Amino acid sequence: MFNRYREIKNIYKNYVILIKKGKKYVTIGIDKKILKILDIQDIKYLKSRFINYLILDNLDIIEKQNSENNRYDEYYIKCKLINIVNYINDRRY
Repeated sequence: MFNRYREIKNIYKNYVILIKKGKKYVTIGIDKKILKILDIQDIKYLKSRFINYLILDNLDIIEKQNSENNRYDEYYIKCKLINIVNYINDRRY
């Protein structure tokens, strides 16, 4: 599953990638952290936040949301900054 994610992520860099597993969606890496920051429980909230996303079933793209005002990079930077601050706080104590 990680290999699929990595290959698709190389092609669609500014997209949150959701992998369908049964009736649930699985995310990996930075996409998982972005969804955690946004506290998103349902896919429809991604549309309202203007974030591009892909839903994959195996390697087939089931759904692709492409927004003109893609805010993926903004949330990506926020996520990286949170990781840096957490790292500094952990090193301090």
